[in-house]
Amino acid sequence: MLDTNVWVAAARSADGSAAAVVQALWKQRYRLLLSVPLALEYEAVLKRPEHLGARPRRRSMRW
Repeated sequence: MLDTNVWVAAARSADGSAAAVVQALWKQRYRLLLSVPLALEYEAVLKRPEHLGARPRRRSMRW
């Protein structure tokens, strides 16, 4: 399970440790534990106006 702030940080910077964790998830190095309420929280937070305009800095994310 990842805190919502990890997803936000990964979306804002492709070079940080949060992005490395998310990329490891997509490469199936870890198993994400997720519930419907948590997925809804992720979605709600990531859709906030202050996050929608943010673009990853540096290299592009490959998710």
